[in-house]
Amino acid sequence: MFPDYLDGAKVKFYTKKDNFGIVDYNGGEKMININYLAICKYDNTQGYYLFFCKEGLG
Repeated sequence: MFPDYLDGAKVKFYTKKDNFGIVDYNGGEKMININYLAICKYDNTQGYYLFFCKEGLG
């Protein structure tokens, strides 16, 4: 089950599991697969945030 909060932000919407690419750190030494996208909102803010999430949340 997908978590209700990410980094303290309320999850409003999220995608089904898929392959949304990778995040490459340190010139390819560390690569993280992106399996979900989530639109989230922090309390007391006007904007929304797009989170790139790996598998294994929650």
